[in-house]
Formats: sequence, C-alpha cells, structure tokens
Amino acid sequence: MRIRLLLASIAALLLGVVLLAWWRLPQWWPDGVVAYSPFLEPAIRAEARRQSNSPPVFTRHTPYVSLMERIGHDPAAGKRSLIRALTTDDAAVRRIAAEHLAYLHLRAPGDAAGLTVVADHINDGDAQVRAALIGILGEALCRQDLLLFALGDSSPRVRRQAVSGLDGWHSATLLPAFIAMLADPNDTVACAAMDALGSLADARAVPPLLTALEANRHGAVHSAGAALLKCPLRDEERSRTLALLVRALRSDGVRWSALSAKDLLIGSLGEEAIPFLRQALDDPDYQSRQFAASLLRNQGEPPSPRLITVSIEGLRDDAYPYGRDGVTYLCNAKEGTCWLWIHQPVGTAELRTALASDDAQQRFLAAWLLAMRGDTESTAPICAELVPHLRDGSKPAPAWAIRALFLLGPTARPHLEAALPTANARQAACIQLLVRDWVDPPASTAEAARRGTLRLSWRYHDPAWEPSLEAPGLLPEPFPDVSETR
Repeated sequence: MRIRLLLASIAALLLGVVLLAWWRLPQWWPDGVVAYSPFLEPAIRAEARRQSNSPPVFTRHTPYVSLMERIGHDPAAGKRSLIRALTTDDAAVRRIAAEHLAYLHLRAPGDAAGLTVVADHINDGDAQVRAALIGILGEALCRQDLLLFALGDSSPRVRRQAVSGLDGWHSATLLPAFIAMLADPNDTVACAAMDALGSLADARAVPPLLTALEANRHGAVHSAGAALLKCPLRDEERSRTLALLVRALRSDGVRWSALSAKDLLIGSLGEEAIPFLRQALDDPDYQSRQFAASLLRNQGEPPSPRLITVSIEGLRDDAYPYGRDGVTYLCNAKEGTCWLWIHQPVGTAELRTALASDDAQQRFLAAWLLAMRGDTESTAPICAELVPHLRDGSKPAPAWAIRALFLLGPTARPHLEAALPTANARQAACIQLLVRDWVDPPASTAEAARRGTLRLSWRYHDPAWEPSLEAPGLLPEPFPDVSETR
C-alpha cells in the first residue's frame, strides 16, 4: 500500500513538473524551448517571449534557432499549431502565430482551408494580428469584402495593409476606394493609396493625385509624384506635376520630400524639367537653389551667370540638406568645384569675391580654383588663404594647396618666404619644395621621388608632378576638411 502511495506521489510530482515546464519553461528559457522542444505550441510561446525583449531566467548559452526553422521541418504540422495559437488569450502569441502564418502562405499559397480559418479570426482584438491576417488575404487575392471592410479599421497598420492588399487586384472598380483613402489622417496609409492609384494608371486618378502632391504630406512627393508619372497626363497636368516637384526641392521641413523630388526629376523627367529648374535658381530658398543647380549640372547645362553664382554659393556646403555632420545626399561643394574646374575660366570674378567669404570651405575652394587657373591678379588673397593650410597635419588640404600654389607660379614666392619665420616644420618643407620646383622642376615621377617628396595626406606629393590633376574636373581625393575656421 505504501509503495503504491509512493509511486502515485512520484507520478503526481512528475506530472506537476511536466505541466510547470509546459507553461513556464517558454518564459524561463525561450531560446532552449524554441531549439529543443519536441512540441511547437511551447516553441510558439517561447518565440513570443523572446521577441518581447524580456530577460530570460536561464541565460545558459543556446545556439539560436528561429521558429521558422522549426516550422520548416514540417510545414503542415506547423500551420496547424499556428492556427491553434490564434485562439489563445495571449496577444503576443497570436501576433507570432499570425506573422508566421503570413510567411508560410507566401511560401506555399493556395491553402483554401487555411484562408478560411484566417478569415474567421480577422476581427482579432490586437491590431498587429489583424494586420498580419489582412496581409495574408491580400496576398491570396481573396475576400475582397473583408479587405474593403478593413479600410475603416481603427489601426493605421491594418488600413495600410488593406490598401496594399487591394492594390494587388489591379481593378478599376477600386478607384473610388483608393481616392477616398487619400484623405486618411495617417501619412503611410495615404501614401499606400497613392501607390495603388499609380498601379491603376487611370486618368481619373490624376486630379486627386495632383491635390495630394500639392499638399506635400510626408512621403507624398515620392508616392504621388511617381504615381502621376505612371498616369496618362495632359500637357497642362504634366507641367503642373513638374512645377510641384521643383517646388518640393525647398527646405519645407518635410523630411525626404526634396530628395524624392530630386530623384524623380533626374530619373524620370530629364530635359523636360530643365526650364523649371532654371527658374528655381532664382528661388529665395537656399536648398531649392542648390538642388536645382545640382540637377542642372548633372544634365550638362552650359554655364550661365545664374548657375555660376549658385554653384559658387554652394561651395560652402558639402553635405546638403542635412549638414556637414549628416549623411551626404547632395555633394554640392564637390560637384560645384568639379564643374567650375571643367568650365574654367568662367566665374573668375565671382570666385575672387568669394575669397572674402565668412565660410572657411568656400574661401579655400575659391582660392584653390583661382590658383589652379593661374590667376596672378589675386595672388595676395590666394596665398593668404592657401599658405596657412600647408601647416595642417594629416588633412588632405595641404596636398590641394601645394599643387595649386605651384600652378599659381613664382608670383607667390614672396608670400611664401614671408611665412617662413613663423612656419612649422611641415610648412617650411612645403615652401622649400615649391621654390625648388619652380626653379628646377622634376621631369618624371621617378626623378621627383629620387629628389624627395612630402607625404601630405594618404600619399606622397610633389607639386610639380601630379598627373592625376592634368585633366580639368579630376579633383584630388579625399575632399579637404576645412569646414572649421582656422
């Protein structure tokens, strides 16, 4: 009797341990459960715990195994487990189930029974679950009625997924629904509707798309602009589209709008946009002028007084529109320097004026361009700007300055010798090398190397022998960092 009682107690204890492990182990050791559990239901709960970023109780190292890897061994069983997980009370578990069901459907579409179950759970209380299930129905191009109903959902995520799903039908009957969604208060939903209208390429969509482009919501320039270019446009509609895209080049606080407009103008419209871009050179907005100048230069626009002025104005910035410390989207200083070097001697008068700029980079580049042109009339201000940069340490500026001073010629010698009493070792060596090369230049790279060169940046330099700078438009690399006043 006692033995039976002991065995029963042990069995009850083991059952309790198994039940505790079934419910608690996915929370305590999610990596291990996903990797080693023989059952998928605990693995699904463990994945939900893992994605919650809550620290596990057990931190023992376990090889990372994704839930999709586990499901991939038996997709049919995995799908059944995921569908059962849609009925749990835990919203995090239902999200994991819905997302993985969506991925399974993409890999093996056409499961009518599974789609019926998905449709039965479309009113889930969690927005992420609803969005994932709506995505499944949209990819399967089924239950258009549910997708249309989801356009009125309280969650922007669900509405956006419904618009994207309906987009797959490519049906003109959905045009009114897409036009109505342009008024959605959420920008991503409205942009999804613009993309859908672009897919239809229906002339009836042009007026509302033009209105959306003019409103310039976040993302509207890219979505509405691209959609309009897919639609059949009358001449006046195309002109208005161009004018609105050029207007979007301004600094209006709508992030990405100017860059999206720039990409559309240069990628899809080309020469059609040139008259509008020429007008934008006179825009009071600095960003608009610089974007327009960049686009015109890239289109091969010949020098004009206004383009020269704006290009020289842009020498003060090398990473617009997000500043020198941001990601470089528009290299207007580098582009302008290269363009002015190619088109010499245009802009000489404006460059001389820029020598008195309050911006260190603009002064340096103006002096460099004038010296490379051999502008001896400006020798004094050119030397006043370039000679101090021969002192710089590992910056590329000394390599730029020494070549430009050599091409400026011996008229710079008095200014160089005047700097010798206060020169540091690097500056003195540069001045001595310049004077020597003016008197007796080397005939080849090998001869220059034998006589001794200076390492001014990432390579050795002799100002009299720089074959990489013989062709106008080829700039030394890297670009000099002179953004801070010396």
